[in-house]
Amino acid sequence: MNSTAYPIVEVKEVTKQYKVRVGLFRKVPFYALLKVSLAILEGEIHGILGESGCGKSTLGRIILDLEKPDWGDVRWFGLSVRNLSKENYKSLRPKIQAVFQDSYASLNPRLKIRDILQEPYLLNYPHHKKKVAEIIREYLHRVGLSEDYLDRYPHQLSGGQRQRVALARALLTKPSLIVLDEPTSALDMTIQSQILQLLKELQSQYNLSYLLITHSLPVALEIADRITVMYLGRIVESFPRTLFNQVRHHPYTLLLFKSYPDPFADTPPDISDLSGEPASPLNRPVGCDFSPRCPEVAEICFKKHPLLQDREPLHKIACWKR
Repeated sequence: MNSTAYPIVEVKEVTKQYKVRVGLFRKVPFYALLKVSLAILEGEIHGILGESGCGKSTLGRIILDLEKPDWGDVRWFGLSVRNLSKENYKSLRPKIQAVFQDSYASLNPRLKIRDILQEPYLLNYPHHKKKVAEIIREYLHRVGLSEDYLDRYPHQLSGGQRQRVALARALLTKPSLIVLDEPTSALDMTIQSQILQLLKELQSQYNLSYLLITHSLPVALEIADRITVMYLGRIVESFPRTLFNQVRHHPYTLLLFKSYPDPFADTPPDISDLSGEPASPLNRPVGCDFSPRCPEVAEICFKKHPLLQDREPLHKIACWKR
């Protein structure tokens, strides 16, 4: 990754609030995201790591402008999304694409693969009608599928093949950033490895940026340049992958590592510290959100929430014990 790379997307103090019904007549607010700030650089693979419910998919949807933040700002290529003119929005929107976890749900089951690929391409490049057949064949080949798949329906493809089609569809608009929301979690280990390798090859070939949303630390360590760890809607740590074994990590990051141990290790993992469930966003702890589960909890952790601060160059962490 180029050290002088510019940010493709910047998220600044983004907060997202929802309301859930409690009882028959009362709705209670809760925060899916709380003052989240990060930047995704040109050519960077930025991994967002955390358990289900931590807010990582909500963050992905806000970056894609599928949802709006209640507070804070999202910038594409230095421009605030909320202030973009219709013309600028139309020109920039194809540059931010997505590949979702459920490839079957994201591909129209009534359309053949040919139409699934043609539709978004012609929407953005209507003057290329004569070349569209050649172009979609080319992109299908780039993700490892032959043109024989063009006349098939999504249900006739395997999970890995459908993800390749979804990736080809995202690439057709020549994006700068692709949001990958759990792109391999529904696949078996062999296919997962193939898709991760394909993602790395395409990223290098096109100088793409990825926002990789995952619950698996090994997946993040496999391809991410930077890893940001989220817990209950907040960022608790952010570090370059190269510093993984060189810095003191947040206790939650360490618990995630124990949750996905080396399957070929000679000894079983020590899971004695693994306990409890995430606190409810409807009833957050007074101090640190992680304090009810933390094996290193101290008195201050129950009283005051730690801020995300620089501990080492390029390493940020929100923890009183670090």
